Amino acid sequence: MTHTAADGGIAAEGQVALSDSVAVIGQVATAPEHRRRGLGLLVMSHLGAAANEAGATTGLLVATVDGEALYSTVGWSTYSEVTPALLPASRVPS
Repeated sequence: MTHTAADGGIAAEGQVALSDSVAVIGQVATAPEHRRRGLGLLVMSHLGAAANEAGATTGLLVATVDGEALYSTVGWSTYSEVTPALLPASRVPS
């Protein structure tokens, strides 16, 4: 879901994918110059509606600290902490 600004640029966006009955939400972002205008709520509302229509019964997302306030506002709660890890491309098994 993408919300376009008046100048044609991306103001806010996000994605949702379904795996069985689990909606996985990701890449939710609002451009800095468009923040604090309710666009994050709009994106989450559209993604949630699409997930519900597709039959999702559970939602999953990995949030940054910056996104925590938005997600808690729309009813999400922290389930667990996530530890980021990096594997250099040269070490990825082929």
